Amino acid sequence: MGTRCDFGTAHLPDDLNRVNFVMCELIAKRAASFEDDLNAMRSPWSHEYVDKIRIFSATRRLAGQSGAVFAQFPWFDDNVAGVLVPFAQRLQRLRYDTWAEFQWDVAMEKAAVNRWGSTATPEPIVGVEVQLHSQTWWFTQDKVKRLINNINEIRQESIDHPRGLMKRDGVLTVLGRVASATGPVPRIWRHFGGILSLITCQHFEHYVQANSEMFFLFDRVIGELTDQYGQPMVPYTLRPGQDGRRVWTSFTDASRADVKSSPGAVPNDNVKFGAGGGWFRLWESDTVFFFTHQWPDEQVAACNIGELEMMTSIIAARLQADVHAQLFGDEPHYLLEYGDNSGVSDHVNNSMRAHSTGMRFLASVRATAEDRRNRMCSSKHIHREWNSQADKLANMDVDGFIDSVASVIPGACFVRLVVPPGLADLAPLLVWNANVASYDMLHSMSTQSNATEQVAKDQ
Repeated sequence: MGTRCDFGTAHLPDDLNRVNFVMCELIAKRAASFEDDLNAMRSPWSHEYVDKIRIFSATRRLAGQSGAVFAQFPWFDDNVAGVLVPFAQRLQRLRYDTWAEFQWDVAMEKAAVNRWGSTATPEPIVGVEVQLHSQTWWFTQDKVKRLINNINEIRQESIDHPRGLMKRDGVLTVLGRVASATGPVPRIWRHFGGILSLITCQHFEHYVQANSEMFFLFDRVIGELTDQYGQPMVPYTLRPGQDGRRVWTSFTDASRADVKSSPGAVPNDNVKFGAGGGWFRLWESDTVFFFTHQWPDEQVAACNIGELEMMTSIIAARLQADVHAQLFGDEPHYLLEYGDNSGVSDHVNNSMRAHSTGMRFLASVRATAEDRRNRMCSSKHIHREWNSQADKLANMDVDGFIDSVASVIPGACFVRLVVPPGLADLAPLLVWNANVASYDMLHSMSTQSNATEQVAKDQ
């Protein structure tokens, strides 16, 4: 590998990232004597300053930390360092001298020094903005403006084209930049999946056709960017069971099966049995809340099992929130969800790995609902054998569910909850899926027509 940090070859940026870390290790070794040197020659710093540095290092070593007077953070081709003021100039000079020794190119226009606790906008405007005094990180205002301009540019491109077309490469570039903003602004995820569905359903080779739903979601992305809240730099330190907050556990499942008019009859693909069920309880409580809900056969036929399980999870989360509010008010609490569909857990935990158009829509619905809840959620995928009680509810077997739970929680008190019709309504999901499918069909026909015309011309 060469000594210069530049992109463009296949083995970068991974190798570059490793070299950056190695360079920081070398600088750290060369700066190891900083604190000892200060003790030996205090000038121009006072005894008070030196004593504060000693206390700073000693207290952190007692807590199991390094106690170093500086820290470095390498990230691919970027490098940030934090250092106590008496060592700032010396560390800065050491870093630049070491980089020059190995012939590294440094973008001086991006170099800057920011003071701890300052409320001024940090410089330079690259990557993300880290506000140490509030322990949050943000998508920089400069990048917010550029990304909004990028979105408006492709919007204007679609307006100017008679068929509302935009160059596919340009749209995908904007989409990549939107994805990069999900780190500091994770709320963008709830809109990103829908945009992706509306683009990937199209079959033009070099273009993307704009539609109202697509730019509605792009406008929601713009709203999240302009009203961002800042992402915490560190996770919460208190854990369920250790901070005094109440903990609820929830188990859900759904079923989808053929409906036969008579034994031996051929199943009708347009009619499917589908139901969802779940149960939840407060940690170590003997009171078990449960529900079952059967959807219309025609609606179930238009959905897949993943969508039904996600909808069941949404129902359970809403019912649990309502029960908690009636019992304890709006106090903060935990909800730990369990189910045997990994896609549901991925979406609830914001992994967003599922490719289903419907799952992306339901994930957005769930995320929006969570905005109104004062709770922290987590979800865990478990084996079907460990979810047998919820499986019985998903098949409308209430008696079997009660017998099964009673063997695990002797003396349990069961409370059956009614599912509000609007909460379990599949109609919005079906409308969304139908809209995406209509664009898919439209572009499939358009592509086929273009191919036929091309063949005719060739002949």
